[in-house]
Amino acid sequence: MKTITIRIEDAVLTKIDEQRGSATRSDYIRNLLSSSLEYRENASNTKENTNEIKEHTNVIGENTDVFDKNTQNDTSERLIGTLQEEVNYLRSKLDDIIKLIHQEQSLHLQTQRQLKSPEKGIALKSWWQFWKK
Repeated sequence: MKTITIRIEDAVLTKIDEQRGSATRSDYIRNLLSSSLEYRENASNTKENTNEIKEHTNVIGENTDVFDKNTQNDTSERLIGTLQEEVNYLRSKLDDIIKLIHQEQSLHLQTQRQLKSPEKGIALKSWWQFWKK
């Protein structure tokens, strides 16, 4: 091992002494330095992994968007088919209703023809003479 000499402020040295517990000061500082270096290496690896994860997430997002669009297209096509069936059903019902209206009108005309026409010989009287003969 190599030896290094560093200058540390009193407040930092006091914190180190409080946190080191039963370990020697040299061992504790050595562990702190190695932990810090490992953390920085992991942080840089984490950044790379984060970038890779973001790329994968973007790819997954694009695939999901494509899947969502396909699902929406399928749903839209099913809705269009259902609505076309309903429109055809309603058109057939409308045709039935129009036939029934024409039938009712023709029956009404037939009944009007069968009714007796008013007698032409009835003299028209004013309303106050209605009860008189």
